[in-house]
Amino acid sequence: MYALDLKTFAWTTVLMSGNAPEALQCHKAVVFADSMYIVAGKVKQCPSLPPDPNRSSCLNPKVYQYRFDINKWFAVPNSGFSPTPRQLHAAVSLEGEHGVWSIYMFGGSDVSKMRFYVDFSSCGACAPPASASSSN
Repeated sequence: MYALDLKTFAWTTVLMSGNAPEALQCHKAVVFADSMYIVAGKVKQCPSLPPDPNRSSCLNPKVYQYRFDINKWFAVPNSGFSPTPRQLHAAVSLEGEHGVWSIYMFGGSDVSKMRFYVDFSSCGACAPPASASSSN
């Protein structure tokens, strides 16, 4: 991993330890407090499947945390209804009710590379208010 000093614009290599994710592409990084979280993305080989010459990659279902203050990676255990593994998605961190922070993930494509998720379509309760849907 590399860090760009925003005062000098000099790159440095970051020494790190812990349970780092394997090389990823099409993933997202979200910063909150003293940590960077990595969500989803594509890995070269599926760790849970035997090597397959017909499969060149797999989608990462895990969440990783990198603590800036101690230069260490952690795999983050999570629960609940997990989103389908994906790549090419959007992700942000946002403070919600009662000061609870969450990572929101939207869109992207699954392993077929042909299906783009439209998360709003599965959320019947999140229809826009009538005033937002009417045209002027």
